[in-house]
Amino acid sequence: MATEQKQDQTSEEITEALESGSVETILAVCEKIHPADIAASLELLDDESRNLVLTSLPAKIISELIEFLPAPDAEKGLEQLSTPEQQQVL
Repeated sequence: MATEQKQDQTSEEITEALESGSVETILAVCEKIHPADIAASLELLDDESRNLVLTSLPAKIISELIEFLPAPDAEKGLEQLSTPEQQQVL
C-alpha cells in the first residue's frame, strides 16, 4: 500500500510538472525520482504526456530509465539520444 501511495504521489508530481508546460520543471521533478518510479508513473500517463516526458529528459536520466521501461517507451527514449549515447546505453 505504501508503494502504491508513493507511485500515486510520483505520478501526481510528474502530472503537475507536465501541466506547468515547463521542460525545466519536468526535468527538476524527474531528477529527484528513482528511474523505476518514473517508469511506473509513465505507464499511467496518456501517450502524448508520456512522449513529452521522454523527449524532455536528458541522456543521463534516459540511460538510467531505459531498463525500467516497456519496449515502445524504451525505443522512444533511445530515439532522444545521440548515436554514441545509444551505444553506451546498449
